[in-house]
Amino acid sequence: MDYNFEKNKKLSNWAKSCYSGELNTVKNYLSQALTAEAVVELFEKRESLMRFSSLFHVICGAKARPNKKHVDIAQLLIDNGARVNAKRLRWVYSSSSLHVSIW
Repeated sequence: MDYNFEKNKKLSNWAKSCYSGELNTVKNYLSQALTAEAVVELFEKRESLMRFSSLFHVICGAKARPNKKHVDIAQLLIDNGARVNAKRLRWVYSSSSLHVSIW
């Protein structure tokens, strides 16, 4: 797959920030979103062939390089309306819901 931030230059800085646990950068993105629709668009943007949304980027980053900031980012996204019942593509993994990804 193309979920490699060093090789895939098409992945956005938003996705990279969520994955890397860059809390201040994520906060800056949210503060720059001028409308509620812009925030939802950030949260729902699907990137890579795996079609991950923002919360999935945070979870994948936390699994790869655990950091308390990942927890803070996940909480920030949820507090601002990110869908916790978001799905990923079923053909990628046998289980598709976000709560299964955390385990």
